[in-house]
Amino acid sequence: MKLLPTEEQIQLIEMASSFLAENAPVSRLQLPGAGRGNNDHKLIPRLGALGLLGIALPEEQGGTGLTVVEEALVHQALGRVLFSPSATATMLGAQMAFDLGDGNLSAAFAAGESIAGLAVDHVRKEEADGVRLFEAVHASHVIWFGAAGIKLLPVGAFRDRRPVNCTDSSILLESAIADPDVAGAAACVPEGPLLSRLNLMLAAYSVGIACATTDMGVAYAQIREQFGKPIGSFQAVKHKCADMAIRAEAARCQSHFASVSLANQSSDALFQVSASKIVAVEAAIENAGDNIQVHGAIGFTSEIDAHWFLKRARIMDALGGNIAEQKRALLEQAFA
Repeated sequence: MKLLPTEEQIQLIEMASSFLAENAPVSRLQLPGAGRGNNDHKLIPRLGALGLLGIALPEEQGGTGLTVVEEALVHQALGRVLFSPSATATMLGAQMAFDLGDGNLSAAFAAGESIAGLAVDHVRKEEADGVRLFEAVHASHVIWFGAAGIKLLPVGAFRDRRPVNCTDSSILLESAIADPDVAGAAACVPEGPLLSRLNLMLAAYSVGIACATTDMGVAYAQIREQFGKPIGSFQAVKHKCADMAIRAEAARCQSHFASVSLANQSSDALFQVSASKIVAVEAAIENAGDNIQVHGAIGFTSEIDAHWFLKRARIMDALGGNIAEQKRALLEQAFA
């Protein structure tokens, strides 16, 4: 099993990272008037033009004919800049539509002409049919990961939609009532590869958060001075930065291993994906918090980008099954 990226994969990472750094820097979330939500949906067609939304689709279907390994690598780049989860949903939509035999919709997702959002069941028992919609405001379809299975629904299948405050104000969150019997709906079994694919993408995205916050914390520790010395020279700060680097590397290695296992359909693939989600999300949350601490008092202010990473890491935990659910799933699986 080869775990190091190939030359072609490195070129893919560099291309995606360069595009995102130029067009979607994290600082965009701080722009005057940004407020609630984001404008990342405007970049979705350009991601499609670069071939990033249909990576694992066959070339004749408008994809690039690669695998989930490359999807995961791209998601690390998306996580570094906190790109909207709508990119993840659109990638999944392209694959799901292809698996269901809807070539036209699959190609539309791959090109970025159609955008997908995500939906999860509401945890409150009194809202049995209630769902939470993530980034569905500009979407044409929604992928609903619910107790009844995974469904690809047109956005019109959700009624009584109303905005809900989100921990991460750059994410558009809504409360709605689902009508899964609406025309045009299609279902997919929950035990299938789609949920594992989502968690693999979320894990890779979280790796990007863990790596970005490590770089951010180390960079600040080198320029911030106290008592006439860079704070990075103090043992307490050095150890915190070292811990961040170790967490990020562990998460990255597990993400690579899980993506290769899933691509090769290894017998322990589901186990490795669950492990990757756990390790990566924990690394993202811990590193985002440590980055704020390294920045000191200014790290707690809204003017610094540090808080966005912690909030987005919490969103990654909420989607696809949180850490506790992933641990239960991991314990239920046989390790090959």
